[in-house]
Amino acid sequence: MENVSPGSCKRPIARCGKYGVPSGMMLMKERNEGRLSSASKVTETNPLQGMRVCLFRWEGNKIVEDILPALRDSGCEVSVLEVRVQSIQTPGGSKTAFTVDGRGEYLTYFYRKIEAFDPDLILLCNSHGLDPHGLLYAIAELKEVPLVNWFLDNPYFFPMMRHPRSFRFISYAVFDSAYVEQMRKDGYKGVFSLPLAVNPYRFENINAVVDKPECGVLFVGRSGLNNIQSVFRDIETGTGKMPDWVRRKVNETVEEGASFLQAYPDKAPQLFLKDYAAQNPQYADFYNHQHIMPLISSIIDFKASFYLRRDIINSIDYVDIAVAGDEPWREHIRAGIRFLGRLPYQTIGTNYSNAVINLNISRYQLRTTMNQRAFDVPTAGGFLITDYRPGVDELFELDKEIVCYHNPDDLQKKIHYYIERPVERSAIVQCARKRILQEHTYARRLIQLVGNLRKTGVVKGKVERGAITKHNLGDELRPYLLKLTDWFQKNGLAHESAIFGRKLEESS
Repeated sequence: MENVSPGSCKRPIARCGKYGVPSGMMLMKERNEGRLSSASKVTETNPLQGMRVCLFRWEGNKIVEDILPALRDSGCEVSVLEVRVQSIQTPGGSKTAFTVDGRGEYLTYFYRKIEAFDPDLILLCNSHGLDPHGLLYAIAELKEVPLVNWFLDNPYFFPMMRHPRSFRFISYAVFDSAYVEQMRKDGYKGVFSLPLAVNPYRFENINAVVDKPECGVLFVGRSGLNNIQSVFRDIETGTGKMPDWVRRKVNETVEEGASFLQAYPDKAPQLFLKDYAAQNPQYADFYNHQHIMPLISSIIDFKASFYLRRDIINSIDYVDIAVAGDEPWREHIRAGIRFLGRLPYQTIGTNYSNAVINLNISRYQLRTTMNQRAFDVPTAGGFLITDYRPGVDELFELDKEIVCYHNPDDLQKKIHYYIERPVERSAIVQCARKRILQEHTYARRLIQLVGNLRKTGVVKGKVERGAITKHNLGDELRPYLLKLTDWFQKNGLAHESAIFGRKLEESS
């Protein structure tokens, strides 16, 4: 194992205390000096300066909350559209749907918003705010406004049939490059990799470092079992209440799928479901359903990841271990491991900084990249040991900026090694923070996003207000436009509906 000297990172961003932790006061000083904002260092070449951006903000997504200040830091004028989820009663039971700014029917509202605000970019994450038919994409295409759907999770956990493959102004940013390759194979254009990052401002108010660490090894993360129940509810709201025998069969399938994923971690849950449906034709229509397959695939990933995390945590023989997360963890961790419950995201940096070692165990959906904790923990001043992913060396220098384990035995050795070496831990934290604040902030990611668009020639067109594109419609856009024309006619935008209708006639 390579020894890292305390002087291996020149000009550390903040001096660390006893456990390698920069104080909240120092973090605030860095912000005041402009060192926490990556945008402040690239003002002369910042492509976002002066851009108008429509951002769909979903209440349940913390990462979107981190993107918003990065946009404003970068000099953007931002129009935020608030996305909520509501349950709608139907004759067959109920279904879930998005509202935008409190409106259940929001496509005409969004169209007017674009007309008034005239954005240079529309940004949504994980399809939150996207209507069931993907007509939002058609509006952006007609107005020639670049729209990016940034997938912060496996894109195949979301119904893919809504996403156009070759719209000129529609692009897909994906957190893991492994899915970029898959989407391109499936015919999607405008796909590029954009990893997660950090919002350094989240960690300004870290409390003073305690004289004694709160725990030796801390794992922060959800079990995923509550998420599984939530996804089951999503399935039922779309299909009606499941009979008990169907739920039992799905549970059996999920267990088999979790075992498959544990045995073949580089395979996709969808592959297992397709094979299962082929071998069990009586269930083929159910498992191959365009809405159900993505949801059950995500359940399989949650279940397999739960087993992975549970087994690794319980295998650690170090005595002082704590787990923070959702309630199901309580009954699945071995005796002697402390359960801390949920930790507020607003103050979690203090917990990271006051643990000797933070442990990260990624979900199976992460193939070649790192999750949020890999960026958050060092920024908060915490030392992290994480599972190795093939793309980690594109983000960090191994053993100098990040420590990875390859299997439970390797993890055990590294915990015992680093628990006794505070100087090495401190040096690694310093180097990781410096790299993160220079290269891995959300302000930087947004610059990369716009750079990718410009590289492929995706820039806002010159459509006048009240008009739509003069370009000929591609075959893929026509069915979207037919639905949009009908939708606008039914919802009181007869003038716009007529414009769409004429465009359809021109392209016939």
